[in-house]
Amino acid sequence: MRSANEVRAPRLNTLDEDYVVLEWLVQDGAAVAEGDALVAVETSKAVEEIAAPSAGRAMHAVAAGQRCRVGEIVARIVPEGAAADDSGTHQPPAAVVLGAESTDRPAAAAGPVITEPARRLAEELGVSTAALHALGKAVIRADDVRAVAPAAHRPTVAVAPHGEPVRLPRGQAAVAATAARSHLEIPAAFLVMEVGVDAAVAASRVARRRVRAMVGLTELTVLALGRLRADFPWAFAGTDDPSAPRVRPGAHVGVTVDVGSGLAVPVVPDADRATLGQVAARLTELRQRSQHARLSENILRGANITLALAPEDGVVFSRPLVPPGQACVVSLPAVQERCVLEDGQPRARRVVHLGLAYDHRVLNGREAAAFLTGLRGLLEAPEALVDDA
Repeated sequence: MRSANEVRAPRLNTLDEDYVVLEWLVQDGAAVAEGDALVAVETSKAVEEIAAPSAGRAMHAVAAGQRCRVGEIVARIVPEGAAADDSGTHQPPAAVVLGAESTDRPAAAAGPVITEPARRLAEELGVSTAALHALGKAVIRADDVRAVAPAAHRPTVAVAPHGEPVRLPRGQAAVAATAARSHLEIPAAFLVMEVGVDAAVAASRVARRRVRAMVGLTELTVLALGRLRADFPWAFAGTDDPSAPRVRPGAHVGVTVDVGSGLAVPVVPDADRATLGQVAARLTELRQRSQHARLSENILRGANITLALAPEDGVVFSRPLVPPGQACVVSLPAVQERCVLEDGQPRARRVVHLGLAYDHRVLNGREAAAFLTGLRGLLEAPEALVDDA
């Protein structure tokens, strides 16, 4: 009989020794292909997916709501036509509720899985267990708690009656001040290039399975910016004194995040020395922190270049403002599909219109074009980036 492939919990970060199984993304016994996401687990920093190492039928070994240690078997992939186990039978584990006194009660009796961050937030905001159960979800996360929190604890947008002025939220007020200063002080120029991203999209899929984390164009672009630091140091210059800009050490890439009340720009530090896996892990952490309003000052400090994201469908290109103190900012809009002719035959091609807004006091058009061309080259031939996972 062919043996089943064991799926073990990988080490997703250096600090955690165990994780919480949040939810199964496939049914017990369901057919899966190699690379399919099997299960979502919660680390101390993020929610990660574990993928199937091969094709077959996925047999759950750990229940939703349980903890699993690094290296523990969470599932088995049974090749088609093979028995689930030596006895030819398979009993899926019963789901449990995190924090319950007993961890072996069936889900029907115990209710939904409530993650530890969600449980703490519910206590903080005064959300009852009954209100969480009423959501009818199998897994309750912190965002679900916020959705049912008392109105006083939820973010609100003030709407003034009859056109009366209102005070901007603190985050948006900070954005407004930065935008005004940028327009007033920085003589900015802008370039845009069309970049084919078919190879980058394909490479992202391969890298995602290798590093066990989310990898997409954002992650590849952050890593590519780091790789350009050595050849284009002035793109990473500080302009606090415009008459004497200084080249800053390292590539510390700020990435724009919409936190609901304005933009935040958390930083991926040392992208020039990072692997793709490290960049992916950092961005996963930053996304989770921004969703939970846990972006501290040290995470938002120190960028010497910015990647401005505009991923909404239909956005062809975006011209961002150059942040005061930086020499340039790269814009990454949504992927577009277009039809091109190759050897007389139509073919679909995915592209993005990569932009570069730059301080003309520090960079000239030729230097800016060379920098953007280098970035395009890395994204159109991303093998070196993926090999560096």
